[in-house]
Amino acid sequence: LYIKPMQEILDQKEFPKTKMLSTICSAKQHTHTMHKKRYDLTRYLADRLPELDWFGHGIREIENKTVAMDDYKYHLCVENHLEPHHWTEKLSDAFVAMTLPFYAGDPLATECFPQESFIPIPLDNPQKALEIIRKAMEDGEYEKRLPAIRAARRLVLEKYNMFAQTAAVIHNHRETGTIRPGAMLKGRHVLRKNPLNALRELADTLAYKIRSRGRRGTGTGA
Repeated sequence: LYIKPMQEILDQKEFPKTKMLSTICSAKQHTHTMHKKRYDLTRYLADRLPELDWFGHGIREIENKTVAMDDYKYHLCVENHLEPHHWTEKLSDAFVAMTLPFYAGDPLATECFPQESFIPIPLDNPQKALEIIRKAMEDGEYEKRLPAIRAARRLVLEKYNMFAQTAAVIHNHRETGTIRPGAMLKGRHVLRKNPLNALRELADTLAYKIRSRGRRGTGTGA
């Protein structure tokens, strides 16, 4: 498995695209997360868009995400959690591969990336999402938006990568507070081994679902 060095990624100038549209979405359909809605939207679009190549665990296995992105102009990105200022590698990986994302996720993503660098689609309205995707591909939006996609890619590689963000947090602590000796960064899978952390995550998940229902009830949900 070949992993490109960072400098090679930064220096890449040409991005040949021979295919149209792809997505990475597993067969998971958990109802306590957004997995089922994500799967249902992807299933609806895959049944109606012959251009869509669907990859993911339980669907079409791949060893490296580049297989599902590098050759494609467009990439369908659907988050498993919808909240302002919450975007994940689903969006950033698409930018690194120089694709134009059709994005169902962070409603404030334009505060981090150029507005023209991705195309929002609704998670809860598959028919509307289909219309948006078809029109964008027919109108050649990929070619029109290349400068914005390049700008978003540069932001991911130089500003939003883990090392740059960690350095920014450390710098901010040095300016405004103190750093606890021996502090460590831990992933969520490690943290879940502590029962208290698992309970906190469960509480956060329940609180999110309650807030989401409240927004839908008032007509302010995305």
